Amino acid sequence: MTKRTLILKVNEKLGAISRGRHSLSEFLAAAAEIHPDLSPALEGIYFGREGKVHEELHGELRGAWLAFGWYAPADRPVVEFAYVS
Repeated sequence: MTKRTLILKVNEKLGAISRGRHSLSEFLAAAAEIHPDLSPALEGIYFGREGKVHEELHGELRGAWLAFGWYAPADRPVVEFAYVS
């Protein structure tokens, strides 16, 4: 599988768990299971009413970047977008 094809597949799965469908904690757990290269990029402390992350990936996805952002419309932060570029 080419790197481009892999990124497309990862993005398809990230799209299914973002766009306000899941809480931030649910997103982090689900995204870590999509591909092993995402797990290290997801480690961190996320807080605040809104935020964005842009982390470089390593391993099979080396050279690509994971981006995601969240907001808290109430007490439950939800992921608005997530993708690998």
